[in-house]
Amino acid sequence: MLAPSALASQLGFTTTAGRAWTTNLADTTPEGVLAAAVAAIPIVLFFFLDQNISSIMCQKAGMHIQKGAYYHSSFACMALFNFLGPIWGLPFVTGSLPHSPQFVHAMTVTDAKHKPVGVVENRIAPFVGYGLMMLALVFPKLISLLPETAVYGALTYVGLKAAMGTQLWERFLLFFTDPQYHPADKGWSHLPRRTVHFFTAIQLLLVVGCWLCNIYIGLGFPLFVVTLIPIRFKVLPCLFSNKDIESLLSEDKPAEPQSADDLQNADPEKVSPPVPDEEHVPAVFQFGRGFHAPPEVHREAARYALDSELFNEAKFKMIVDGYSSPLSAGNFVDLVQRSFYNGMSIQRADGFIIQTGDPGPASGNGFQPTPGGPVRTIPLEVGLRGRSETLYGETIDEARLVGKEVKIPFQADGTVALARREFDNDS
Repeated sequence: MLAPSALASQLGFTTTAGRAWTTNLADTTPEGVLAAAVAAIPIVLFFFLDQNISSIMCQKAGMHIQKGAYYHSSFACMALFNFLGPIWGLPFVTGSLPHSPQFVHAMTVTDAKHKPVGVVENRIAPFVGYGLMMLALVFPKLISLLPETAVYGALTYVGLKAAMGTQLWERFLLFFTDPQYHPADKGWSHLPRRTVHFFTAIQLLLVVGCWLCNIYIGLGFPLFVVTLIPIRFKVLPCLFSNKDIESLLSEDKPAEPQSADDLQNADPEKVSPPVPDEEHVPAVFQFGRGFHAPPEVHREAARYALDSELFNEAKFKMIVDGYSSPLSAGNFVDLVQRSFYNGMSIQRADGFIIQTGDPGPASGNGFQPTPGGPVRTIPLEVGLRGRSETLYGETIDEARLVGKEVKIPFQADGTVALARREFDNDS
């Protein structure tokens, strides 16, 4: 039996500079280990950002991928390769951008109007792609036959193709576009042109900074990329309002108006509400938006403080949004009409939320349509902007829709929400 090195020699493989096939890690001095550990820090940061950004870009809703999410397992594969590779003196394996999203686009099926309708998800195509790359190892002379201009041209195309598919590219073109032709269907369309141009100029300067770091600093490039995080959350809020930043980074159309009048008079034909499973819909439920009769809250001993005035009772108007959350809205209205909340105590009031709705263990900690019977529950319901189908029974994470804006954000002051158990979405 031939030794691995002899077999490799017969196949035409040779090592660089005549070194041994495996590296002798025991020869590394403590100083060398320390230097390698320091150098590994920016590399690990770069791997983390590169892989996460690639996964998010490939698996966001607009990419139309239907099969299971792929996050942690890709990290595990990369960790395995980067653990075994250095034993044979191989370089680190990384670099998922920009070719990963482009590969998904290449496998995307479009309709007659060139709109994506699905992705041909399979394992054959990527294996074929990587198999072609392996030909360079089996037949190394093939590489020498490729003109350098063709190689650089392909890399340039990949880079430009990735850049031209970004929102930054769209806003960059606005510098050279007549204002009357600026798009009106973007998340930032309602902002002043000066604000949009200023934000775009900052992003372009950061792109140039990344490019210069990659050329002249090498390992400093990942550190520069990491600094973009504090720039985003610490520096930009000093120059723009948080609302403007969210609009400038949004991929969706401008948010729907949310004033009371807008909600009351909204055109139901533009909302396309889903029809939930009939067994879960209360009989009194009707589609639409409406104002619930002003709830009344009374306090006997203490009084309510509002703008330095004290009141014995408080009345407030509640908008029940049956378009964005038909099942939750119908369930809530049904419970109100059944007087379920009348006289119920407040279970939690900590400055973050005010919570009620638990009648106690005697009633099963919920609403029982028949005394002593099972507690009625409804599925988790999440309406997302730019998506006609409402999510049922899934969180945004589970549906691989991280980053999508919800129609009724819980973070907004005055939002009324339904609580659920930690490990039961439909509770």
